[in-house]
Amino acid sequence: MVYDKLSSQEVKRDELFIETKIAPWQHGKENTHVAVMDSLKRLKLSYLDLVLVHWPGVAKVPPTDPKNKSMRQETWQELENLVSLGAIKSIGVSNYNEKHLSDLLDYCKIKPTVNQVEFHPLCFQKNLLDFCKSHSVYLQAYSSLGSSQSKPPGWTVLFGNETVKSLAAKHGKTIPQILLRWGLQHDCLLIPKTSKVENLKPNLDIFDFSLDQDDMNKLNSINQDKHFCWNPNDIV
Repeated sequence: MVYDKLSSQEVKRDELFIETKIAPWQHGKENTHVAVMDSLKRLKLSYLDLVLVHWPGVAKVPPTDPKNKSMRQETWQELENLVSLGAIKSIGVSNYNEKHLSDLLDYCKIKPTVNQVEFHPLCFQKNLLDFCKSHSVYLQAYSSLGSSQSKPPGWTVLFGNETVKSLAAKHGKTIPQILLRWGLQHDCLLIPKTSKVENLKPNLDIFDFSLDQDDMNKLNSINQDKHFCWNPNDIV
């Protein structure tokens, strides 16, 4: 996965899945069109593989302002138009809760392929996961291993959890492997982030073991609805 921060010289189209997002200040028909066209121009590409609406709210608009909902609709309908023009292959959303998704499904012509949200045992969004599954929308988990954005850093909270630590010891696996396996067994798409190359291989090495139902129940039970990053639930 590659975001459009890369330079055109770094992009080899046949090797990469290229994704970008519509930022909160880019909502609306015209802004969305300009944002996508600008990405294509800067990357010297004819199409993008996936474009997500990054946030259900509009920059500088109060969370309870109905303008958030109307601008989201404008944004989505322009993305649908860009799909019809061949500029985008697939479209989705990020940080949408059930209400945001329900609104979108009421008017969309193209359903979102993915909803990218914070998802880990301390933020086990089961109702949202079930809603996505029922509408054939993939839930893509970010911050599966916590986040450095919060204080204390989310990864220290997750890694220090006794339930998580005990399951890592039980299976002879690392804590990240336990957390990623939990997300995988909930049928989530995973995009773990690491700044250390040496962590890439173990983060991928999660297919030689399984968590049993008791393990899954233990991890599910530590949910605190804890968002280490952003919580979209106050956006109308």
